[in-house]
Amino acid sequence: MKKLFVELSLVCIVSVNCSVSLTAYETKLDEILSNLEKNDEAVENIKFNYTQDITYTLTNEIQHTYGQMIFSKPNNFYFKQDKPLDQEIVSNGKKVWIYTPSYKQVIVDDVQRWLKSGILPNSTISLNLNWKELKSKYSFEYLGEENGAYLLLFTPLAVQAEAKDGSLNSWKMKLWFDTKEYSPLRVDLLGENISVITKISGYARDQKIDKKIFVFKAPKGVDIMRMSK
Repeated sequence: MKKLFVELSLVCIVSVNCSVSLTAYETKLDEILSNLEKNDEAVENIKFNYTQDITYTLTNEIQHTYGQMIFSKPNNFYFKQDKPLDQEIVSNGKKVWIYTPSYKQVIVDDVQRWLKSGILPNSTISLNLNWKELKSKYSFEYLGEENGAYLLLFTPLAVQAEAKDGSLNSWKMKLWFDTKEYSPLRVDLLGENISVITKISGYARDQKIDKKIFVFKAPKGVDIMRMSK
């Protein structure tokens, strides 16, 4: 009987500790999300440099990219990729232009369709941190602190729904945030056959930005490919 009492006591202690730990993490998650949302409401634009490693797990091929990004409310953005290919990606919130000088080509598409099309949008547009929109698309989990940063796990709600019927090529996203300024430091996009690690530097809020940067004018002599009307 004494042994049974001790075992039951240990179970109770573990259960209480797990409950306290879970509650603490949930409370911390609420605090982090609240501060991130406040930042989002106060900021008009953000600007930063990035480096990105894209790893194809089946072949172990790694592609390195780097460049600069600018986001401005409500839905304007400008990417300047310097490596491996010089490229500009510009959006006025409705259309997106992808300009590749070496190809002498501009691709014009509907921005929402493009956002769903590939790795670059999924791994970087999330850094715009429109929390009202993110809440409608993701569930969040606080994974603790790592190297002076808060670590959150984002899981798309659509992925969770698809997982129930077994039809899934799933991916998840991890984001690291500065514990003082709540600025993003890193985002990992993790899929079955690919991972995209994006690291951020030179992060700045509310800089003076010429709005003309979000309206693209094709240079003379380039081919224009329109993917949508």
